[in-house]
Amino acid sequence: MTPTSELNPAELLKLLGQRRDIRGNRFNNQPVSEQNIDLLLQAASLAPSVGYSQPWEFVLIRDNSTKQRVKASFDLANSAAADQFNDARQRQYQQLRLEGIVDADLNIAVFYTPSDQPVLGQASMPQVGEYSVVCAIQNLWLMARTLGLGLGWVSIIDPEQVKKTVNAPAGHKLIAYLCVGHVEEFGDRPELEALGWAEKKTHQRVCDSRALCGHPQRRRIAVNQFSQRTGFLAALNPGFRAGFCPRTRYDRARAFVTLAPVYRQSYPDHRADKGTSH
Repeated sequence: MTPTSELNPAELLKLLGQRRDIRGNRFNNQPVSEQNIDLLLQAASLAPSVGYSQPWEFVLIRDNSTKQRVKASFDLANSAAADQFNDARQRQYQQLRLEGIVDADLNIAVFYTPSDQPVLGQASMPQVGEYSVVCAIQNLWLMARTLGLGLGWVSIIDPEQVKKTVNAPAGHKLIAYLCVGHVEEFGDRPELEALGWAEKKTHQRVCDSRALCGHPQRRRIAVNQFSQRTGFLAALNPGFRAGFCPRTRYDRARAFVTLAPVYRQSYPDHRADKGTSH
C-alpha cells in the first residue's frame, strides 16, 4: 500500500460537509436494504480502536414496540432537558424535532463492550475505549451519507432504560442510539445552524494557540486576529504582545488563559456481530 491515497481530498471534504443529523420529519417509509446495512457495519468495523480492541457492538432494531419504548424514554428525557433553558431559548427548544425513532426504518443501539483483559493503550485513559466506539459511529455515519441514507444520533434518552429495553448485558455501555432511513432530501446546512440555534465554528477558530508558539509569523497572526475579534486582549494582559512565546510555566498558563476564548428489540434477536477487520 502506497503512502498516497487515491481519494481526492476535495471529495472527502465535500462528503464530510454534506453529513447531516437527520430528524424524524425527514425520514420516509422506504426500508433500508440488508445490503446497505452490511455496508454500514463494514464501514463501522474499519474504525480505529485503542489496542485494536474493536470494543463495539451494534443492536439492530426494527420492531415497532421496541421503538415505542425507546421513544417513551426520549419523551421523558426531552421534557426534563427543556427545563435547563429559559424563556425564548426554551420556547425555541420546544419547537425543535430532535429524534426520528419511530419514523426511521432502522434503529441502531451502539454499545461499548469493555474487555475483561488488559487493553494496550487504555490503562492511563480508560475512556479511549468509548472514544473508539465513537470513531466507528462516525464511519457508519459517513457511509450512510454515501448511500443516501439519513442518520440521526439521539442522545436525549435514558441509557439504562434503553439497555433494559434491548436486554443488553449489564457491563455494556450505551454510546449512541441511531435512527437510520431513507430521506427525501438533505439540508444545505446543518438544521440547528439553519434554524439559528448555533453558528458554525471555522477550523481557524478552534485551533489551539499554544501550537503556534514555534513560528513568529503565525504567533503574530493569531494574536492580531484575536485582538481584532475581541478588542480586549490588552485589557486582559497589557504586557502581552504579538510574537510573545511563553517560556516559563507561569507565562504559559497566563498566555493560555488570555487566548483561550478564541480557540479553545432484544439482544439475541437483534444483535449484529462486530466486524473482524479494522
